[in-house]
Amino acid sequence: MSGRGRAEAGFTLPELLVSIAVMGAIFLALTGALIAGLRHTQGGDTSLRESNALELTAHWFGADVQGAEQAVVDDTSAACGGPALVKLTSPVADRVVAYALTGSPPALVRRVCAPAAAAPAETVLAPGVSSARATCTARCARIDLEVVQPGDDKTPGLTATLRATRRVTEPGSSLP
Repeated sequence: MSGRGRAEAGFTLPELLVSIAVMGAIFLALTGALIAGLRHTQGGDTSLRESNALELTAHWFGADVQGAEQAVVDDTSAACGGPALVKLTSPVADRVVAYALTGSPPALVRRVCAPAAAAPAETVLAPGVSSARATCTARCARIDLEVVQPGDDKTPGLTATLRATRRVTEPGSSLP
């Protein structure tokens, strides 16, 4: 040791305690912001998934209805994978397209049987649907498909009604 005294380096205990307290407050604020951001992102993901599912359903439903020569709502026959909300048949194209609710939780699926007697190729259009129903006008010239998606605890559910009109009519009939 020199006669000039010892050089002091480092922090005092009160300085360390104050810096730890300030860092704790900063981390607490950052953690709260991160949690809020993640909650918002998860709600946005749910809304985006539901919106995309309905957009895909609208794309296929409109094209399928327009190309159908015959349509049956609430079909209970075993054709093309069993009961369906709506079955769209085209004998000329030898094809059946069915929209049905399957599984638990229910999912809206599209079944395509081409040729009509073939095993269905199934595509899930909207998973986690709380309900769906189909209605049609006389001779099913126009078909409505209502789909209800439940949402989650962060986002409200989504209800959409898809409406399509057939281009082809049954022999001997005309559109209303």
